[in-house]
Amino acid sequence: MNSKQSLKFDARRARRCVLKPLAMLIPLIAGGHAYAAQGGAIAAGAGSITHSGPNTQIDQTSSKMIVNWKNFDIGKGETVNIAQPNANAAILNRVQSGDMTSIQGALNANGRVFVVNPNGIVVGKGATINANSVVLSAADVSDGDFMANRPLTLQNANGATGTVRNDGTITTQSGAVLAGARVINGPDGVVVAENGSVGLLAGGKVMLELAADGSVQGAYVTDGAAGALAANDGVVSAGNGWARLEGNTTDALRSEVVRNTGHLEAASLADLGGVDGAGTVSMYAANGAPRSADIRVGGDISARNIEIRGTGGVTFDGATLSTNRGDGIRRAADTTVNANRVTVSANGATSDGTMKIVGSGPDSTYLQQGDLILTNGSISASGFDRIDQRGGLLYARGPVDLSAREIVIGNVTTPDLLTAKAGGNLTVAGSGAVSADTVALEANNDLNVAGTGTVSAGRAILTANDKLSVDGRVHATGSAGLFGKNVDIAGEVTTPDASRFGNLTIATADGGGGVLRIDGVVDGTGQVVLFGDRGVEQSSAGVLRGGRLLRVATNENGHVVLNGTVHAPSGYTVANSATSSTSYAPGDYAPGQAHGATVAPVDPVVPVQPGRGGSIVAGAGAIEQDGKVTDVQQSTDRMVVNWKDFDIARDEAINFRQPNANAAVLNRVASGKVTSIDGALNANGRVFVLNPDGIVVGKGATINANGVTLAAADTSDDDFMQKRALRFNVDPAKRAIVQNEGTIASRTGAALIGREATNLASGRITSGNGNVALAAGGGATMSLNADGSLNQVDVTDATDRALVANDGRITADNGYASLQAYASGAADAEVARNRGQIDAINRSNASRSASGLSRGDVLISGRNADNGDQGGIVNIRGRITGQNIRVASTGDLNLSNGATLGTRSVGPDYGVTLAGRRVAIASTGATINGDATVQGVGDGATYVQDGPLNTSGQLSMSNIGTSR
Repeated sequence: MNSKQSLKFDARRARRCVLKPLAMLIPLIAGGHAYAAQGGAIAAGAGSITHSGPNTQIDQTSSKMIVNWKNFDIGKGETVNIAQPNANAAILNRVQSGDMTSIQGALNANGRVFVVNPNGIVVGKGATINANSVVLSAADVSDGDFMANRPLTLQNANGATGTVRNDGTITTQSGAVLAGARVINGPDGVVVAENGSVGLLAGGKVMLELAADGSVQGAYVTDGAAGALAANDGVVSAGNGWARLEGNTTDALRSEVVRNTGHLEAASLADLGGVDGAGTVSMYAANGAPRSADIRVGGDISARNIEIRGTGGVTFDGATLSTNRGDGIRRAADTTVNANRVTVSANGATSDGTMKIVGSGPDSTYLQQGDLILTNGSISASGFDRIDQRGGLLYARGPVDLSAREIVIGNVTTPDLLTAKAGGNLTVAGSGAVSADTVALEANNDLNVAGTGTVSAGRAILTANDKLSVDGRVHATGSAGLFGKNVDIAGEVTTPDASRFGNLTIATADGGGGVLRIDGVVDGTGQVVLFGDRGVEQSSAGVLRGGRLLRVATNENGHVVLNGTVHAPSGYTVANSATSSTSYAPGDYAPGQAHGATVAPVDPVVPVQPGRGGSIVAGAGAIEQDGKVTDVQQSTDRMVVNWKDFDIARDEAINFRQPNANAAVLNRVASGKVTSIDGALNANGRVFVLNPDGIVVGKGATINANGVTLAAADTSDDDFMQKRALRFNVDPAKRAIVQNEGTIASRTGAALIGREATNLASGRITSGNGNVALAAGGGATMSLNADGSLNQVDVTDATDRALVANDGRITADNGYASLQAYASGAADAEVARNRGQIDAINRSNASRSASGLSRGDVLISGRNADNGDQGGIVNIRGRITGQNIRVASTGDLNLSNGATLGTRSVGPDYGVTLAGRRVAIASTGATINGDATVQGVGDGATYVQDGPLNTSGQLSMSNIGTSR
């Protein structure tokens, strides 16, 4: 049985049982008469009504006609035909019974048709309405206004308004309006205006503005109704006009008032004219009560312009926003949003145009829980009290501009300009990653790059009116400026550009009485200028480097204390006023040796050797440095080198020349800072780089070797030299991140090991004939094959904030791909994710291994150690291809955004396994090519399917307690 049919369609049937109770009334309504529509009496205008079997014929001879009906029901197989003098002639059909109108057959007219029934109207599945224009209203209208072609007020005398629901097909030339307290275009519903506008209007009073020819020029809701809802779950298409969903509720705490989960489009055809606002999709929700009346934006919306406005919240829930002129030419759409709360759900949203988001009302917030992707435009968010962007990726091809009283940034990427301005505090979250061509962050109070948060840019400007703190990492390939009343650098600030453009300035406000403190790393290959109004203080743990120039300055009564390591290849200058300065000779200064040191110098006082300080401690070889190129000649099968600095700038290279492809070198870095590889690392054998503080491979960097291991951990020299299995231990006091944004190309295996092991969006990791492993946790073991190539990596110990992630591309050609994390701490934290592409290929067609992973396998595993391995979230998007794919979580496993998992082989040993305590398919769905098993973890495991799970093979379930 095809699981696409069994699960997707069963879910639809279940939803329809809830959404379509009106359909149960159809047989009762339609069964009491032999022909369509009964008891019609012409109240104004001229014409005739005749019945013939299941058909009713209405002949209208005047331009306007009103007919009062006992009922206007049209059963299945029944037809009402209305012949009108011309396309602009209009007929008002008013139903005066106490029941709702049920249209299950066909209603045809060549002019304009109004059907009014205060008790409601339902158009059933399979029913059709064809006319020049159509108005279906659960509110009455004045005969005098209708006959005189004046603006129409749709409102019942008693204030009560019924429901209008469409599950059929309404096709018009010049427009369609559905009006009532609740207006729903169901999942099977289609409303089309081929050369006009469409409105779904929910409320107690609706206004229609008419053109001279009687067509609807404008439509809007002026008064609210209890339980108001305007929803499109099907198809709404305005071919040359506007499409409007509007709801106005009187409920004090009404949540969802406007909804789109279907297809909603509005086009403007230049050669066909069109009404004002043609090509605009509008979604409006209102309520007299503040901060209520919400809008859910899902499905796909296509328009020249999209306007979304509500007095409550707007939630983007898997929406795709795009545009099409109607002539096949796509262009960027402008989307404007105005609401008290704007949320991007875990299902995310995408747009091919620009977005302008404005907060309104008290305590306005922007909250991002999933990805918001703008493939071809810019985004601005302003007017909010708080912007919290930590829950997903914000990507825009154009500029990103954020403004609020408080701002917390998570993951933001743009190849353009990122600006963020906070009236209060601004924080780059501990797990955040900000990447842009230019980054400009400004806070009226404090600005903090927290934890392991990173800011990567060509040019970076960070400004705080009060305190600026960098606990994470700021990396600018060009220039950088950091300014605050007080500035604390406990993390890293790096500018690797050695040209005249590679300037780094860190300064407190002149005259502000602030101090610049350096407890971390300040590393500028070009010009570095430091200023503290009251002083510059470097602790013994601090590391300071200035390549072309290093200048440290304070005001006349200030002080400069350099207690840490100072690398000054061009010398350095300390200035205590504009006229008084002291210059120091080129060289490297150990803690206690630089200006104003208050800690005891190294005893005996031996200047730190210039260069990388590589020392061979096991094996044999030689190290030569010639300018920007370091050559390491290895003469033994195994070699261990201790380095004080293993950074590789963009124009630098380290080359290993090894006896053969299976020879291995272990490079241990003890710099006290994260290693930055922005240039080239080349080897003909296997290369291990170990730095407990962490390793970051930047954009544009390349690593080429037979085998590559990058570990933010340490291991035993003896085990390495004796070719035994390696045990990697992560220091819990260190950041211990391994992050790749460049290209790692290995022939027989690549591994990233640390507290965090991440391959970001620009990252590429390949193994031409071997395995790829990313491991995050407190400890891991690596087993090797007989030739020294990578066999397997297993995470054995947990640590807080463990995260393994692939946002880029991983290719294991003739090997497996493994992403494993073992976390402790918050059980609701993300521990593993895929947003990119993973390919594992069994090119040699080798048989499966009796134990462990085999060639062509893909494993993504997230565990949380708390409460007996319970908790942790694994999020899967993107594309994964292999022979046997297993995605597992001890907590939640979420598939969303059309994730595609595909197997290359069939049979009992191949397929896809989804394992978790809670396995969920989001509304944006997922696709599995091959057989699949949903496997519960622990007692009471649940399976939740909110969207389609499309499979080409069999789908089975194991140990699932609850499924919905």
